[in-house]
Amino acid sequence: MSDTDPAMVKTEAVSPRQPTATTRRIVAKASPSTTHPKRTRVIDPQTRPIQWAGKRNTRLGYLYTALRAELVKHIGGAPNAAQRALIDRIAMVQVRMAIMDEKMFRDGDLSEHAGREYLAWANSMSRMLQALGLDGAPAPQPTLADYLASKSPKP
Repeated sequence: MSDTDPAMVKTEAVSPRQPTATTRRIVAKASPSTTHPKRTRVIDPQTRPIQWAGKRNTRLGYLYTALRAELVKHIGGAPNAAQRALIDRIAMVQVRMAIMDEKMFRDGDLSEHAGREYLAWANSMSRMLQALGLDGAPAPQPTLADYLASKSPKP
């Protein structure tokens, strides 16, 4: 039987507050051969954002977190939601490209398909960096108090 067989599928409300069409999920009933129903991931407004699932103490985890921190600093330290999403994507693309770089150095060359894939990742990253902004956040201007303190004679 298929997973979408009406006899084997029921729907249930995900959120008791608002059981609307966008907050419902399909849960498969247990078939006679299994004892547990299938689990599904629900994506609704209360879903937490997906974060780096790898270990942060690995080389790739360090690359991911260091690049994220560097890009956040590049835009001024307080990214909005769109910038944060873009920074996460840029960091993940960089990790993928690092894996491909490692493979290229280890094997000596990339296959034709892998080469096209690498170029696609590189083009995607350059477009995302342009969307994020190539010019960094402006340096903070000194306040009047800072200026006067720098000009006053020091004893």
